[in-house]
Amino acid sequence: MMMGDPEDTYYFKKTCIPCCAKESGRSVSETEAEVLSRPIAHKKARHQQMVDAKALNKEKYETMDGMSRTQIRVLDKEAMVQLFSPLAKHILRKMKALEQCKLDGEEHDRLTKLLRGCKDIASEHEILMKLEALEVDNRYIAFAAEPDQHTFILAASFSDVWTEIFNPDGSLLGRTASWYICGAKTGWDDTLQIAAPCLRLTPSKDWRRKLDDPLTTGKQKYYCKCYAAYNHSWGQVVELSRWNRTRGVMERTYLRSDVPSWDTEDIRAAELEERLMPSTARELFEKTKRLVPTATDVVIEAPDKSMKLVDNQTWQAMPHFTWKEVFNMTELK
Repeated sequence: MMMGDPEDTYYFKKTCIPCCAKESGRSVSETEAEVLSRPIAHKKARHQQMVDAKALNKEKYETMDGMSRTQIRVLDKEAMVQLFSPLAKHILRKMKALEQCKLDGEEHDRLTKLLRGCKDIASEHEILMKLEALEVDNRYIAFAAEPDQHTFILAASFSDVWTEIFNPDGSLLGRTASWYICGAKTGWDDTLQIAAPCLRLTPSKDWRRKLDDPLTTGKQKYYCKCYAAYNHSWGQVVELSRWNRTRGVMERTYLRSDVPSWDTEDIRAAELEERLMPSTARELFEKTKRLVPTATDVVIEAPDKSMKLVDNQTWQAMPHFTWKEVFNMTELK
């Protein structure tokens, strides 16, 4: 989709449980159980994502060295844990909240069974109120006291920096950063003489937006400098920076990642809440750190002064990292 293309259109059809049962060829009781389980399904899925992440307990990460594409660097688990250590406390808080999501799902299942056996309106109403309370409480930890909690988390998501670790003298020791990458085939491969991915790495605040207000929810869309609309499937590129004391240089390593889930964004927002203490979501947006990628032989400057990956082969060769792996980064005291 390109900037200026007409919007997609949607329509919604509402129907009743007996009609749903007829359409699906199932019994009314089976259909009712499935329909009642939908509102809590997201909580169960979020807890399962954490469980799946714990199974990804990698011993090492073989990644491309940001200073030389011909060299492979091995990042061990300890190095990854150290880089994510500023988030560790909040990751643990999030894990407890997701465990509660599991319990909410179990309680929801129990109540739906009671609901199906209800014989009077008063009891049915009481159970429905309890079900709704379980469905509405989303178990997010950042800015929990704020009525516009999700607007704060949205504001935090504009930060290109996840963590920074400093030496006692204030110099940077390590950093975790990420950028959304444009994979639209608006570029050109001179060697193959075919269309190639754009590969721009744009700071979050620099993306063109359909709506001027960055904190607008709903029908917001983001466009690259090449005018292509961002596609969720393109994901991100994560940059891990570590100061090499022996060589006296900042070594950069790159990973190809998915888009952070809202639960992962919640962890970062919780850290920013504690450190920045913003009074409004707008203030938090202004305080989030905009970071332009540093030129290396993996990241280069395009003719329009934007930063991009050197070529599609480099992007495809990057080892994969999934943001749910942050749940494994809690081992440092």
